[in-house]
Amino acid sequence: DVQTALRNSFPYAKMYGLAQQFAITVTATAEDMPEIKKMVAELDRPKKMYRVTYNVSDVENGKRTGTQHYSIVVAAGGRGMLKEGKRVPLVTGFMGDKMDSGQTSQVQYIDVGEMIEASINGQGLKTKVELTTVADEKSGIGVQDPVSAQTMLENMSSFTVIMPVLLGAVDVPGTMRHQEIEVTTELLTQ
Repeated sequence: DVQTALRNSFPYAKMYGLAQQFAITVTATAEDMPEIKKMVAELDRPKKMYRVTYNVSDVENGKRTGTQHYSIVVAAGGRGMLKEGKRVPLVTGFMGDKMDSGQTSQVQYIDVGEMIEASINGQGLKTKVELTTVADEKSGIGVQDPVSAQTMLENMSSFTVIMPVLLGAVDVPGTMRHQEIEVTTELLTQ
């Protein structure tokens, strides 16, 4: 964007962008160079950086029994993602002759654990929280096939720095528990 603004303002200057280095080289007259430097200084400002902390709390009978904390650093106008968990094998088929002992299984993997995405635009925070676990029950299809339990929250909210915001709560099926998902955003750089 800075390079485009320079090209539009100084059509006789030569500019080349070096995307890997986040740099622009400029060849211009001695008279244009101070104005080019001034424009670059005005346009090339660092983005605000935020630490976005998600607290996922288990609540039973009105009391918190445990809380997991996840933090992501996100630039204003940018996106951050955190993924933590395991990959669970799932047999999807078999190859080879049943009579032959050389039969091999086809396996796919499913992700279980936590996946959190956050993006900040202005005072808006877009969030996607996905919590997946392997349930205790077994699938009726195959003896080895796991059943996964999943909770997903997708939300767009406004935020005030340092003030926690409750994004949502969900009951855990078959129990007297529920989970609350709360987010706190703090400014790291101006």
